[in-house]
Amino acid sequence: METSNKSDGLKEVNAYLVRIERSYRNLLQFKEQLSSYLFEPCTVDQYKEREELKKKIAKLSKGHLALLEIYRNNKNSLNQHLSNINEQLKEAKRLEEGIMNYMAILQRKLENS
Repeated sequence: METSNKSDGLKEVNAYLVRIERSYRNLLQFKEQLSSYLFEPCTVDQYKEREELKKKIAKLSKGHLALLEIYRNNKNSLNQHLSNINEQLKEAKRLEEGIMNYMAILQRKLENS
């Protein structure tokens, strides 16, 4: 019975780690897209927003890597970090929505030009 609980816990942790790795790859793609000339800011406010998004990407990426490092060093202790993993994933989702909003605004401006 106890082995089954450990196995279920490990599966849950592994599922979260897959999500963290996927989120990390998405953050790297967004970082690259924000550096693209297609999404160059046209106004001071857009420039500030892009810089803020880049800072958030860097912070979240660092957090994602820290969680992955914990997993690599000690898989058993990661159960204690599930709330951190959840928070990282929620923050990444909010950031992705902000990035998509920023890109959509710039796309509309380009289309209207």
